[in-house]
Amino acid sequence: MKAKIRSKHILLLFVGIIILLLGGIFLAAQQEKEGSITAEAASVYWEIPDFCPECGAENSDINMTRTDFTRVGDGCTFTYEHKIRSGIYCTGTVTIHTGVSVAAKNPTCTSSGNTAGAKCGICGIPDPKNPVRTIAALGHNYVAEWSGSDYQSATVRFKCSRCSSKLPDEATITERTVKEATCTEQGQRIYTATLEYRGETYIDVKNESLPALGHDIENHAGKEPTCTAVGWNAYETCSRCDYTTYQEIAATGHTPGAAATCTTPQTCTECGTTLTEATGHTWDSGEVISKAGCIYDGKIKYTCTECGETKTEDIPALGHGWGETKPGQAPTCTSAGYTSYKTCIRCGYTTRETIPALGHSYGSYTQTKAPTCTEDGTETAKCIRCTSQKTRNIDALGHDLEYHAGKEPTCTSVGWNAYETCNRAGCAYTTYREIAATGHTPGAAATCTT
Repeated sequence: MKAKIRSKHILLLFVGIIILLLGGIFLAAQQEKEGSITAEAASVYWEIPDFCPECGAENSDINMTRTDFTRVGDGCTFTYEHKIRSGIYCTGTVTIHTGVSVAAKNPTCTSSGNTAGAKCGICGIPDPKNPVRTIAALGHNYVAEWSGSDYQSATVRFKCSRCSSKLPDEATITERTVKEATCTEQGQRIYTATLEYRGETYIDVKNESLPALGHDIENHAGKEPTCTAVGWNAYETCSRCDYTTYQEIAATGHTPGAAATCTTPQTCTECGTTLTEATGHTWDSGEVISKAGCIYDGKIKYTCTECGETKTEDIPALGHGWGETKPGQAPTCTSAGYTSYKTCIRCGYTTRETIPALGHSYGSYTQTKAPTCTEDGTETAKCIRCTSQKTRNIDALGHDLEYHAGKEPTCTSVGWNAYETCNRAGCAYTTYREIAATGHTPGAAATCTT
């Protein structure tokens, strides 16, 4: 009888397990059909979940409340257990946050603020439906404070307009006159306060009006007018501008004297200025005193028919009487030539002129022997007019040295000191010096076994 009861219980237990498996398969299929959620997302809530995250049972069927969840430690992790049916329970772990309100906070120059919202009162994670958003610190708004009796001697410090923060250093003040004051108009000067602090540049500008200067008066004496020049009364001018009280007095004009003669002009009796030039002499046809030659002037004397004054003048030289033109000869590099020329038929003078030798005109130099490391080369230039040529040296190149480290000799191999060689093609220069191998240094005499 007991065996039958035990078999019945086993059968019922087996059937129950089958039913649970089928139910799980059905729920999984239903979730997949309706749109499944990830395990991570299904385990985080801001209130009691509507279904069991473990088995998917609706909360309306299992009636879970806060008292069914047990907090693990001080965090937001809870364990739970609910009854599926008689003798069968579902247990699991879930994260449930406790929402608390967060008041809005205005940011300051150095501290951030935040918007109003909500977060978990246990772990501080933001409520995704109403997150608290951080408002960045405003940063300082430094403005200049000018102190002193004037801008030129002022002290300037930069202070934040929102808080008591002040930059530690004084600003440097520079001034620039953008408009100079004149005698009648104001000028303008700009003062700029500049401070470099931790990579930032702070600037403030002040404008200052410069008062008009007024005239810088200079007094000038008057001057009486003359026959031809104007005069003026005493007057004032300004040394800085064109201000003046100058008033001109017209010239008086000339007073004529005696009439002009052959040699004497008419002048003004007041100032002596010539009004009418002397009439000049009326000369006769003249008397030849000496005849002119090819290059020498002659002489002729003239007499004035009005006053008897005499004068002697030159009779211009006749100039040469040229014969036929003779051909010239061109100069060469080393020999002078001469121009074409003529000869005077009266005095034998000739126009022949010597043309200096041209000298050689050498072209560009062409290398005729290449320089080496130790020997000069040569290059030659030829005259473009003749066969002359000139040669000059090209400095030796010098060695293109390469350094080589030394090597100590061994018992069987030679060594050498540090040395140099020339890298230039065709040059065998070297300071290589070989050091002979040292040879072996015998140790203890050999034995039967050593």
